Parts: sequence; structure tokens; C-alpha cells
Amino acid sequence: MITFPILGWEYLIIKKGSVENFIDSQVIKYAELIKNSYMTTNNIMDSIRNNMRRFDEPIKSVFSEFVDEVDIYNYSIKDAFNRMNQKLESTSLKEFTDQLVYCDNDRRFINSLEVTVQHLNDKREFMQRWEFTKKDIMNKYTFMLLLVNGMTLFMLLGYGDISAVFLSSYWSKPLIAIYILIQIIVTIMVLRKVNKLKI
Repeated sequence: MITFPILGWEYLIIKKGSVENFIDSQVIKYAELIKNSYMTTNNIMDSIRNNMRRFDEPIKSVFSEFVDEVDIYNYSIKDAFNRMNQKLESTSLKEFTDQLVYCDNDRRFINSLEVTVQHLNDKREFMQRWEFTKKDIMNKYTFMLLLVNGMTLFMLLGYGDISAVFLSSYWSKPLIAIYILIQIIVTIMVLRKVNKLKI
């Protein structure tokens, strides 16, 4: 019972990291679209408006609010981007919007924008490989866990007389408890190992 909250917490950290990577991947994908459009329109707002129909949630809502703040509430592009970054924590979004602000002030920063988007695309490819690696580790560990427990159950059920003697003995319950505890501790260690590996 003591280890279950720890187990759940470590698993939630992994899921949180996966969600953050998913959002970052979305941001990078749409950054490429906006950048390409900006190179032809020379207008940040038009570049965003023209591509918003291609966006998925939650990015679509965040950019929609950005457009409303500029068009309706007369926020500057810089202020609206700052508010956007407060709503959606993403290092990729911050890097991209900072470059858009520079371009809004001086279009000569477009070369810097291209370099930033290329860097983000490289980052996206690495994140996708990292997510695959995490899933592969967890799938292999889960399979091993199921295999070990499946073999244990097979031995208990397949050899009824022997298992009955074992289960009726005094030391069977402590052994089973230790067996389960070892699995939980190893699982926590695997989850922590995955969480410590950063992109």
C-alpha cells in the first residue's frame, strides 16, 4: 500500500512528459506551416490565420485566442505572444514566437526564423524517437512482468498438490509478499530510470 502511490506518481510523470512532447511536436509542425506562409506573405497575422484551419487542439484554441487578442482587443503581437506562452508551457512555442516577434520588428530576422524552425524540426524527430524508445522499454518490461507472473501461476495451477502444500505452509505468505514487493520495487526503479532520461 505504501509503494502504490509512488508507483502511480512515477507513471504520471511519464505520461506528463509524453503529453508535453506531443504538444511540442504539434507546435513544431505548425511552426513550419506558419514560417513557410510568412516567407510569402510577409505578414505574421495572415500567416497564422491562413493556417489555423489545419491546427488541432489544443494549439488551435491557443492561436485563435491570440488572433482575437490582436484583432479585437488591440494587444501588440509581442504582448499577445507573451500571453500565449503563459497559457501553454512549451519551450518550442517560446522559441518560435520569440523569433516571430523579432521578425515583426525587423524582417531581416527571417534567416534566424528559418534556422530556429529547422532546429525545432530536428528536435521533433528526436522527440519521436525518444517516445518510441520509452514505449519500447515499457512494453518489454510489461511483457517480462506478465511472463514471470504467468509462469508462476502456471506452476501453482499446474501442480495442484505441490502448490497446496506450499500455500498451506507457514512461510508461504511471507514469500509471496516478498515476491510481490520485489516486483513493485523493480517497477518503480524502471519508471524512475525512464523519467531520469531526458531529451
